[in-house]
Amino acid sequence: IIEEYYDITIPEKELPLQEQLLFLDEQEKVVVNCLAEDPLLFDDIIASTGFSIGELSRLLLKLELAGIVKSLPGNYYVKV
Repeated sequence: IIEEYYDITIPEKELPLQEQLLFLDEQEKVVVNCLAEDPLLFDDIIASTGFSIGELSRLLLKLELAGIVKSLPGNYYVKV
């Protein structure tokens, strides 16, 4: 019977946000500390952090996939 339900998976437990923050590298922590509950424009994050466009894009994507940051329309980002 189990073979018939091959597409059923057990959901992984997600770590609480505070625990996820413990596993961030220094660059990711800089970005997270720059963000707040209010949306912040991508260019303002660059000005605050000093990262290049490519580096900040990489960091924001990684944080978004981890569920720590959310992208909003208009190139805004907010901490979840």
